[in-house]
Amino acid sequence: MWTQLAPIVPVPADGEGLDGYLERLGCANGIDRPALSRLCQTSPRHSLGIIPLFLPGPLADHISTLTNLNRTTITAMTLEGCRDRLPYRMTKTEGDANSLQSLRRQGWFPPKGSAYCPRCLAVDGIWRLSWRLPLVTMCLEHQLYLNWQCGDCRKMPRSVRSTIFKGHMDNPAVCGNPNGTKTPCSGDLSSAQSCPVPVAQLRFAGRIRTVLAGGRASVCGQEVTSREYLSSLKALAIVLLQLASAQPTASLSQILIPPGPGLPPVDRHWAAAPPRDTALRSRVLACADTLLSKTTVHATAEDLREWMSLLPQVGEARLKWLADRSPTDPLIMRLLRMADQDRWRVSRLLSSTAPEQKLSPRAVPQQLPKHLYDRHLAPLLTTRSTTGRLFGSLSIVRIAVKNATWAIAAKVLGLPPELGPRTARTVHQRMSADPRQLHSAIVSIAGELDCSRDWRVEEDRVRELNDSRDTWMQTWLHERVPGSRASSAPYAVTYRWIHEAHGLLMTTPAWSAAPGPDERAQYRAFEKRLRLRNCSNEDVALFDSRRVPNTSLMGLPLDSPMKSGR
Repeated sequence: MWTQLAPIVPVPADGEGLDGYLERLGCANGIDRPALSRLCQTSPRHSLGIIPLFLPGPLADHISTLTNLNRTTITAMTLEGCRDRLPYRMTKTEGDANSLQSLRRQGWFPPKGSAYCPRCLAVDGIWRLSWRLPLVTMCLEHQLYLNWQCGDCRKMPRSVRSTIFKGHMDNPAVCGNPNGTKTPCSGDLSSAQSCPVPVAQLRFAGRIRTVLAGGRASVCGQEVTSREYLSSLKALAIVLLQLASAQPTASLSQILIPPGPGLPPVDRHWAAAPPRDTALRSRVLACADTLLSKTTVHATAEDLREWMSLLPQVGEARLKWLADRSPTDPLIMRLLRMADQDRWRVSRLLSSTAPEQKLSPRAVPQQLPKHLYDRHLAPLLTTRSTTGRLFGSLSIVRIAVKNATWAIAAKVLGLPPELGPRTARTVHQRMSADPRQLHSAIVSIAGELDCSRDWRVEEDRVRELNDSRDTWMQTWLHERVPGSRASSAPYAVTYRWIHEAHGLLMTTPAWSAAPGPDERAQYRAFEKRLRLRNCSNEDVALFDSRRVPNTSLMGLPLDSPMKSGR
């Protein structure tokens, strides 16, 4: 092993990988591939596959001695030099084969081989370090897609198992992959054909170059670091690949080639490795970058809704199906949940809603005022008015109280806790409206409530009236329902409880316990009589005309008795 400065030391090129540089060093000093491998094998435990990733201390010191380059310059030619910008866990290991394999298990980790630009190799013969990154798919200088395989051996260049150095080191543009014979592949990479990049994808490649150089990027209107941007980009690209391959359609033919007619889609886990075809990978990454370039998370989620329609029918576990097949990224999971809001239940929408103003639960009655319910919720629900008004109040409490459940909302309103889930279940089972439309109506009602009014105080006032019936009951009944008996007092209290405090019939203070079926039926008759008494004569006539059968249709006068046909 050499322990002194090499006679000829080439100058590292900008962006050059360390493996390519060492090959140039060996060629300049007449060192063949086996000798160069032995020169770099400073320890039997170290695998040469770590050279493009990072360098153990002894190997870095040895290369520094050979080339007279400082360790910073040498590290910059490995992925370790940009470890704070890449979306990988670049943990230094012992450098053995097992540790190296554990690093490669990370999703979309740089493969053993390298893509290449034919024109770059033809110009200077420099193998760029960035060509190894799956997120780099094109050459901006020549605006061409990177080639990912040799035209002769059909393998990725530099994918040699035994060593990191390729055959034919004297010619960087020759493939050099082993092909089963003593002579390595002699395919000319510089003459390979490469497809031009559409102009729409050049912007995405420019952002990749900027963040790899240490610049910051904007994601959904927020400035983030290079690592955060690349992590979100990789995660979203994997999600799009999973969705497109789960149910490919004609509109997505530009991203994934759908299977042939009659063939089911293949459930492939794209989180492990990206598509090898750089053109296909570039289209997916460009689509992900376009989504992340939106100004807000809501705009990105809106564009993701079309993609979410491609999720397979797996019941309620749609997002879990996707999470099992994609990396965990907080931003991407938030976007997916927002894009899947069309299938959310109303309770989930309420839990993620913040009130526009300081809304106190005491400003919410046990059942919504009838004019608000009729204006906003009645057209959307098919349940009884009492159930719908109670559901509206419970929903607003869930907005006002953080992390409140249906049971907690019922308890806050002074109702039995089990009434909350039962009411919500009844509404959900009979609901045909869009949950988002129902949620919007509830938010509108919450904005129209008078926050200065305390409905708990109103309830206490009616309870005080119940305790002092003798001071007001006789006059109140005489004015509204003349001829009522003293036994109608509980019904009068209940009427004021429902219409003044907007309480529920079951919670009226008129009785010591909740009213039974007989009490409820008698109260409804009392309320009906009171409503008729307060109606105008025209309303009463209209009501009576609907109750009395129109016997004139039978050929009889309205005032004649019905006679038997015998």
